[in-house]
Amino acid sequence: MSVKLSAAPPMIGQAPATTDFERDRPQMTVPAASRPPKPGSSALVGAVVVVLALGGLSMWLWLLAAPWRLVNGLMTTRVELRRAERALTSGANKEARLATLTGSAAADRARGAFEAPAPLLDLAMVSAQVRDALPELGHVVNAVEFSAQAARSTLKISQNALKGPYKLIDQDPDDPDSKKIRLERVVAVAELISDVRSAVQSVERELSAVDAKALPPSLRGGITRSIEKARSTDRTLADAEDGFAILPGVLGGNGQRIYFLAIQNSAELRGTGGSLLQFQLMQFKDGSPKLLKERSGSIYKIDHDRRQLSIPLPADAWYVAGIDDAKRAGNANWSPDWPLSARLTVAYSEAGARASGTPFPSVDGVIGVDPDVLKRLLPGIGRPGAGTDFKLTPANIVDYVLYKAYASFPIPGIRRQRLSYLVDAFYQNLFNPAHPTELIPGLGRALS
Repeated sequence: MSVKLSAAPPMIGQAPATTDFERDRPQMTVPAASRPPKPGSSALVGAVVVVLALGGLSMWLWLLAAPWRLVNGLMTTRVELRRAERALTSGANKEARLATLTGSAAADRARGAFEAPAPLLDLAMVSAQVRDALPELGHVVNAVEFSAQAARSTLKISQNALKGPYKLIDQDPDDPDSKKIRLERVVAVAELISDVRSAVQSVERELSAVDAKALPPSLRGGITRSIEKARSTDRTLADAEDGFAILPGVLGGNGQRIYFLAIQNSAELRGTGGSLLQFQLMQFKDGSPKLLKERSGSIYKIDHDRRQLSIPLPADAWYVAGIDDAKRAGNANWSPDWPLSARLTVAYSEAGARASGTPFPSVDGVIGVDPDVLKRLLPGIGRPGAGTDFKLTPANIVDYVLYKAYASFPIPGIRRQRLSYLVDAFYQNLFNPAHPTELIPGLGRALS
């Protein structure tokens, strides 16, 4: 989150430099006719006349009159926090850390310069335009500081969630071949997300307090865009807060949870994205995942001979009611209403298990997975086997699932077996990822 300001002001003229310090400072040259003839009280009067005459130069007067450290601090903070945002998005944590620390230091400099005495700024206050705009600068400095605070907390999440002693995913002490999600770290990340959201809300509050009418027109658009970005970020963080609040329970922190993973193949379209040909039952207990392999696999483990079943249907399930072949677990997702289709899939799975005398566990939720999710997660989980010599990569896995597997294995039974190998390997690697630092960003991209 960063505050958008305009570029640094150009210098007007150039006074002769006598020291290195003065050479680095912007100077203002006044036409000879306007220069005071000699030092003294008339010099101050002449300077006041010049300031009033230059009042029409929009925002540049009060920026030029302000101490250079303040301008430089605000501009550097803006540039560096933008750079940190881009680096975090791309997973470049080292670059993000450097940019965040540089931006935070610049925000501190801006605060110090804003609070320091500034005789030149006091002189500029004789201009009504400067006098109206300057009080709003305090809100901007506050917003920049809160932006830096939000960036630091975000950096903590990014750096600690995946590596080091505070990482979210670690070896399961009870099973060296598996990973475990550390629920205490989930709670800690949730607290950091709340800190970030609080800082972002403070940014929005400070910028909303700015009287836009007191600012030059060239500054108003930037303030408005920054307010909108803060509000948009706050909405995203609100969703993240809600998600992390329930996540420990979802991961079995309050008792065992079992989820039905509906693996959909969009080569055969259905309302929720694809035909449900494979499924996995996944158990979570205290953050430890486990695949219930003996109860998972081809949907035809449940849909014996594509048998149509009779169950009570809600009024909204008119898709299924009107299609005979939809009255089974693997074909109950004709409706694009995901919650409805998910409930029907579980209901038909339970009915099919009862009809065949096969036990079926109580399911706590349904998670839809399609080939694009495989593509997004492949860099993190590592390359799964496909039961062939074909090397799967993020670039070709979608094509393989949608087309190549069908061309390579035209016999349905063999094709299902090969795809089953792929699905089993994918989920096995998901619980023991080859590259955990790539897995979390991949999950984020898949969910987005």
